[in-house]
Amino acid sequence: MRIAVKAKNGQICNATKTYDELTDEEKAALTFAWTESKEDYANYQVRYNKHGFLLGVKGHDLSEKKIKELSQPHIDMVDSMQLLYGKKHSCAYQSAKKRVRATNNQINQARKVVRG
Repeated sequence: MRIAVKAKNGQICNATKTYDELTDEEKAALTFAWTESKEDYANYQVRYNKHGFLLGVKGHDLSEKKIKELSQPHIDMVDSMQLLYGKKHSCAYQSAKKRVRATNNQINQARKVVRG
């Protein structure tokens, strides 16, 4: 546990804990978005007021697995259609090309396969 803020009366107001260090009350207050899970975070931020009442618990630092997953480029349908059928000099095409991290040669070869 790493204490970030402590009140004048000695009460911990803001701390960072791992999932194993969380109490049952803190685990019950922990909520995730539908796309997240407890494995996505390495540690959690726990907040209390100066009287010791739990204000909230949320994910703090992402886990190494999640960071690695997010660093990989994600290709969605709109980007792929823009690269295959869009005009090469348009802003949307260039943005899609940067997001996908594709070269001109790769795009040209894919266009040949699709268009025949």
